[in-house]
Amino acid sequence: MKWAEMSFDTQQATLHNMREHGGHFANALATAWFYADSTNRARLGEAFQDLLDKYNGETYAKKNGHH
Repeated sequence: MKWAEMSFDTQQATLHNMREHGGHFANALATAWFYADSTNRARLGEAFQDLLDKYNGETYAKKNGHH
């Protein structure tokens, strides 16, 4: 699911998953996402779709056994 298509709650959960369960790069990128304005968030979403898919707030816990 693309960044712009995610609900606010799903966006926040995705970034939380990146910070809590990702490596150093995913963690740093999630932190940058929190500081970015809407234009740069959209740009990050286009550039790092693979991370959004991996840590998607709607599906990550189910796929990885996290609660």
